[in-house]
Amino acid sequence: MSLKNNKNSNEDEDDTISRTNDLLKTAARLRKEAEALEQSMRSRNISSSSAAGGGGGGKTKQGTDVDLSTTVAANQQDDTLPSNNSMKNKFYTCLKDSTWMISYRFASDAVNRDNSNDNDSSSPKPTFYSGKVKVTFQADGYTTMLETPPPPPPPPPPPPPQDSTHEAAAKINSSSNVLKFQKFWGWDEETSRDDGMQYLLFSADVLLPESDPNYSKMMAKQRFYFQCRVNNDSKTGEISMSDGTVTIKKDIEPPGGFWGVFNGGGILAQFRYCGNFLMKPWSK
Repeated sequence: MSLKNNKNSNEDEDDTISRTNDLLKTAARLRKEAEALEQSMRSRNISSSSAAGGGGGGKTKQGTDVDLSTTVAANQQDDTLPSNNSMKNKFYTCLKDSTWMISYRFASDAVNRDNSNDNDSSSPKPTFYSGKVKVTFQADGYTTMLETPPPPPPPPPPPPPQDSTHEAAAKINSSSNVLKFQKFWGWDEETSRDDGMQYLLFSADVLLPESDPNYSKMMAKQRFYFQCRVNNDSKTGEISMSDGTVTIKKDIEPPGGFWGVFNGGGILAQFRYCGNFLMKPWSK
């Protein structure tokens, strides 16, 4: 009886070992299949990332697949391209070698502050011009004019009177309505005796169009003078401009007309108001 029981016990142990080995083989096979499936999915994700971003893929600490090439490219782009904030914060602490955009509106002759004619009633009504010009105030005191898009033309002149000739009407229609800055002269920064403030002074030669009522072939080029107050921030040192005015120099005839045999014309002169302008620092 005892021999029979031992035989049955050995058979049970053999069956248990056999089933255990089968389970181990099955587990090993499933593990290999899972690893193969995981490798296949990882390869598929890397391929799709490479096609989208043009580079290799990678993993984060959590194991999520990411496109590292896209991230690197984005970081490089952020480093090489200037942001809007950096351009907006551009400013100067010194006028030397600084570049400015000038927005102007002034008349071809002297006017009052309310834009009415400042001359006698017989003088032609001056024409107003507006636009932008970019200049650099060099360290040696010269002023350089940079390339600037041409300003828009002013409104067309009114139609000629009915009794005018066809020749005059054709001349008005064919004339250019845009003034041209020919040259900017040197610049200077001075302290006013009146208010003790700093002012920037410079001038420019301007060619008036033939359609301007003040145009003459002998005086086609007019010199206009620009003056504005220089503001300095005590904390940052930033300089800004304000209260820019445009003037023209007009000769004054003395009350007597003649002083003996000498004509007083050209000896006395005054600067007459023509318009205004603004200046903003230009980011190169």
